[in-house]
Amino acid sequence: MHTFRKSFGWSVALLLITAWTASTAWADQDSFSSLAFRPAPGRGPYLYLSDTYVKDTFDFNVGMVLDYARTPFKTAVAGTTQTINKRMLTDHLLFDINATPYLQFGFDVPFVLFNQFYNPATAFSRENQFDLGDPLVMIKGEILDPITKPIGLAIIPYATVPLGNGRTFTGTNEVSPGVKMAVEKKWDKASVNLNMGYLFQNNITRVGVNIDDMITYGLGTAIQLPWKLTLVGEIDGRTVAKNAFGGKIQSPAQVTAALRKTFDTGLAIEAGGGVGIARGVGAPVARGFIGISCNKNCFHGKPKPDRDGDGVPDDVDQCPDTAGIRSNKGCPESDIKVMNDHIETPTIYFEFGKAILKADGMLVLNRLVEAVKARPKLKGLRIEGHTDNVGSRPANLRLSKNRARTVRTYLESKGIGIYLESEGYGYDRPIADNKTDEGRGKNRRVDFLILDK
Repeated sequence: MHTFRKSFGWSVALLLITAWTASTAWADQDSFSSLAFRPAPGRGPYLYLSDTYVKDTFDFNVGMVLDYARTPFKTAVAGTTQTINKRMLTDHLLFDINATPYLQFGFDVPFVLFNQFYNPATAFSRENQFDLGDPLVMIKGEILDPITKPIGLAIIPYATVPLGNGRTFTGTNEVSPGVKMAVEKKWDKASVNLNMGYLFQNNITRVGVNIDDMITYGLGTAIQLPWKLTLVGEIDGRTVAKNAFGGKIQSPAQVTAALRKTFDTGLAIEAGGGVGIARGVGAPVARGFIGISCNKNCFHGKPKPDRDGDGVPDDVDQCPDTAGIRSNKGCPESDIKVMNDHIETPTIYFEFGKAILKADGMLVLNRLVEAVKARPKLKGLRIEGHTDNVGSRPANLRLSKNRARTVRTYLESKGIGIYLESEGYGYDRPIADNKTDEGRGKNRRVDFLILDK
């Protein structure tokens, strides 16, 4: 965690320094942008939302989204409605890469291929423009993994770099830093994601519209369908913080939906559309888009089978039907550690001097059963009981055999489904000094040795 905090902090500092340097090198008209809603790098299965999952180091995605927005910005001027940006066709070039299993960098470079713009400075005469929008740089720090934890959690600082055209409302002429938090819940075939954040912007008034710092929000779902299709739906919005939801032009919102097809090669294609449900700056009458993306498998051939989708191929995944983490060989994070020739468990407690399991000992064995069932390659266990040297040798030998037999019987009653054998050794095989309380506690143990793995 210390390494994560350090690398995350340096990454945020680098992001802000880079954005500030760019802002001092370019000058244009101070403005706000009609590109308020843009596809998120590092979005996972979503559209404009960031997901919470960061996979393996150096995993990456590269892609593009071609977006058409009809009338993303119009406002009232002298009592009449005036269109500012009527038609915008924007090509978003997207790239994200994982620097560590918890840290991802993402980029969006928007090229406005066609911008039908009505210039307020020339009595709203029409211009057809090709523009560059403000590029976006983001860093995603995964705090909770949505696959192995009840929910996923990530924090995403970002900044736009002022390279766009403020005059035509495709740029802001300022570094606009922001931060958002993503909270995600995943099930087998569906997921839900909430993004909440804050965007810092200069106080700008143009054509009678005042834009300042913004509260951003979004809620989306992704549902897996047959034939490797995913149905995605989202509501995304923002509002000026000092007058939250106080004016429609300052509180744009849109609803979008898309269908995405994923291929085994790592290629994905999508098509979708949406409408503005609160016609503020950037929320169009209608929107349509198509996209294509490719992960590293596009460049390394067909990926190995991974039927639980946890990023660990089946041939090395000890739990191929249960999503887990790479550091635990594809199994869920647990205090039951399956090693090459044995299984490590917390202490299994019995009643004093008896072969009767205590309640917390049963809980440990229940988790052991789950761990074994998740590993179809594991065929058998030898259960060995051990004691300290308090008491006679025959009594301790008998107690250790009975305790090992009790554990075997309990595991069989829970349907562990593999071959089990048990034996007891009394105090003949200590692993610590029997002269201390700590040493005797370590010697009172049950060992699990893997057979025919």
